[in-house]
Amino acid sequence: MSILWGSIYVGPMVGSKIVLQDQKWVMEKRSTTIEAENVTISMGVPTGFGFNLLQYLEESGKTVPTLKRVVVGGAACPASIMTDMQEKHGVYVHIAWGMTEMSPLGTYNTFKDGMDDLEGMNCSK
Repeated sequence: MSILWGSIYVGPMVGSKIVLQDQKWVMEKRSTTIEAENVTISMGVPTGFGFNLLQYLEESGKTVPTLKRVVVGGAACPASIMTDMQEKHGVYVHIAWGMTEMSPLGTYNTFKDGMDDLEGMNCSK
């Protein structure tokens, strides 16, 4: 995900600790690391931080009390995952999109109450 490479530099610039995950996506290890390292903001693709983590938390009954925000990109994140993460775990999901040549962030959105009621506009007229 292209938004990650810029973030890896910004954290230390503002005095934050960065916790990097190994290559294995083991949700038990991930949730334990989030809590042990006091991770408050995390980034990844919706399947990893949305569906897989949410499913693990629901099945295990565990929580990630330190985690406050998750920034996802690289794929669409279902509204149900964003709602469940916010309502069940107090984790706000932010959606980012970018490309390396954009250095790297292009758009950044949050899911807010009432967004489901908004109607899109057909731009193909």
